[in-house]
Amino acid sequence: MVQVSGVIHQLQIDINPGYGYTAMIIACLANFNPLISMAFSLFFGALTSGAYQVQIMMRIPIGIISIIEGSILFALISSTFFVNYKIYFIKKGVQNELQH
Repeated sequence: MVQVSGVIHQLQIDINPGYGYTAMIIACLANFNPLISMAFSLFFGALTSGAYQVQIMMRIPIGIISIIEGSILFALISSTFFVNYKIYFIKKGVQNELQH
């Protein structure tokens, strides 16, 4: 019933297969915290709804919208990687001293 009153305004027989992948990304970004995942789901809902509006108003193909969404997801996921892990750069001379 939610799908009927949502974006498409039609009742579909099957569920859109993209919802599961979006839910996995939201859960990972929220570190599996249910309260934070609600905030991320609202963000992604607004992002998807805005993508539909941009596609209709500006006549942009859905592929470009998917590229923009993908780049935002890539930026979010890579930022969580760099927050959790620290990268060390070792000079070549120092590396040889560490091995001996």
